[in-house]
Amino acid sequence: MNCPKCSTAATDGATECPSCGAIFAKVLEVRKRELKKAEEALAPAPEPPKRFTVWHLRIAAAAIVVAWIVGLALYYHKRLSGL
Repeated sequence: MNCPKCSTAATDGATECPSCGAIFAKVLEVRKRELKKAEEALAPAPEPPKRFTVWHLRIAAAAIVVAWIVGLALYYHKRLSGL
């Protein structure tokens, strides 16, 4: 087995590196955490929710048209009733 930190050869049952003193379990745990963080960073971001749909826009357009028609009707009603 090779040390994951310094690549020095160690015996198969060793728990720490004879050269640098790194504890294999801790070094491997840190590497696993780093790998997990990297995978989370590369994961695609969730799609944001849509604020407006086509139906919202159609309803808004219909409301504008109705308001415009009512406005014209009131304008001509006042203009014709004043004659």
